[in-house]
Amino acid sequence: MAGGDRLGALDMATREGEKIMPKFTAITLRIALVQFLAGSTLGAVLLVHKSGVLAIHTYAATREAHFHVLCFGWLVQLCVGMSFWILPKFVSESKAFHGTKTLAVGAIIALNFGVLSSFFTSRLSWLFYAVAAVLFVFHIWPRVKPFSNSHKPESI
Repeated sequence: MAGGDRLGALDMATREGEKIMPKFTAITLRIALVQFLAGSTLGAVLLVHKSGVLAIHTYAATREAHFHVLCFGWLVQLCVGMSFWILPKFVSESKAFHGTKTLAVGAIIALNFGVLSSFFTSRLSWLFYAVAAVLFVFHIWPRVKPFSNSHKPESI
């Protein structure tokens, strides 16, 4: 665990001793899938309401929560988890690692608090989304690098 990172439990998800993906990515993708299911359920409730069978007195709030759950809870979280896995890793003498995971974990926590707060107030959720964006950018920025001469793709 380089850089004083104490989140060693989020190292790598394994299957029969084989490293598949970082546990952080696996957890993030699972949360994103749960959010997709929740957002789809909210969308179904909104459709039933339009048919006149169900009367929702908070239609606007439900529609707002549906938007936040699908856009931020599912799509943004899916992108964050995949970018954590796919973007280049730091290489030390012993192994490749993803850097300090504390900022990425903080970003996911803030993102999910934003989604949860969207059920109550939209303004607070946007504040959580901004915090999540700043934390993730600080985490991922050092890993975004141009190709080196040895890794440039061959021209066609």
